[in-house]
Amino acid sequence: MNYIKNGQEIINKKIRDAHAQGISTVKVSGNYEISSSVIIPSNTTLLLEDCYLRLADGVCSRVFTNENAFNEGTDDFDIHIKGIGSTVIDGGNYNGLGEKTQLRNGLPAIWENLMILFSRIHRFSVEGVRMINMRWYAMAIVSCEAGTIRDIHFEGDCRRINPETGEFITGLVRELYPETYIKNGDGIDICSGSHSILIENISGFTEDDTVALGTLFNPGPTPLIRECKVRSDFDIHDIIVRNIHASCFCSPVRLLNQGGPKLYNILIDGVFDTSMHDFRLNHGDCGVMIGDFEPYGNRQPTGEETFNITVRNVYSRADTALRVYGGIKNLYYDNINGFDRCKQIVDVSGAEMS
Repeated sequence: MNYIKNGQEIINKKIRDAHAQGISTVKVSGNYEISSSVIIPSNTTLLLEDCYLRLADGVCSRVFTNENAFNEGTDDFDIHIKGIGSTVIDGGNYNGLGEKTQLRNGLPAIWENLMILFSRIHRFSVEGVRMINMRWYAMAIVSCEAGTIRDIHFEGDCRRINPETGEFITGLVRELYPETYIKNGDGIDICSGSHSILIENISGFTEDDTVALGTLFNPGPTPLIRECKVRSDFDIHDIIVRNIHASCFCSPVRLLNQGGPKLYNILIDGVFDTSMHDFRLNHGDCGVMIGDFEPYGNRQPTGEETFNITVRNVYSRADTALRVYGGIKNLYYDNINGFDRCKQIVDVSGAEMS
């Protein structure tokens, strides 16, 4: 496939020219190589029609970032990305930037490997896009509100490296996690301060969690949250997650809050593990996972911090269909199913329920 080099310059110019004419909708078609981020300002609807965007080899860059993602005191409004026809965002060849290599030997922070970073946006959407070869998370949504993410298909990297020969092997093995080539390859991460978001019709394969809602203090907010200048409200709430058809190394849907921030008013409805006879991994961990025994934050949440969580219509081939850790209040679950490899339907042995 032939790509137009430095495609971000062309797309950024299209956006600037449209806004100069008072036009908020910008259509982009064609195949572009991206070497630095496309910057999306407020009041922009970006239509990607039969569009293929591939990160250039060796670069450390996001594909899309909203204009004021890192500007303290300035939020953005009404930013939308919509794929029409066949639209692909491709991470291309891995650049070596990972959580253990970031900020070393000239490499930047890990969030340069996000495909989409949206921070402090009021009213947003991402829909109709195929995202492949993620280098880290595909999408991080930080302190955003009133949003929709729908009709997204993932094809993450499922290779591991033979430690003796250095050769690539297709198919992840949970018991051989250190061999995994690209680690923590999430799909959609809803991060601190985000609320009133619908996530639906998500499919494909992700190396780590497919949809994750996470807010942590350890002992303070994570570096990305600090860089994005998140407001004082670190809570995640009023989120609907539905119709998730995915296979992944960890959990198609995961909720995690430790150290103080609240996570509440969450509906998870319809999670189907598609990993039967999957060449991409031997088995997943959970269908839906709430909390974790690992100390990601400086303490487990209480029932006053994790509450009003509803989980229903889960069909899991992972080790456990639904697992819960930590304090939780008003947890409702119904129609939780495990089959094929699933060993345990519901595990709340690590939870303090009220």
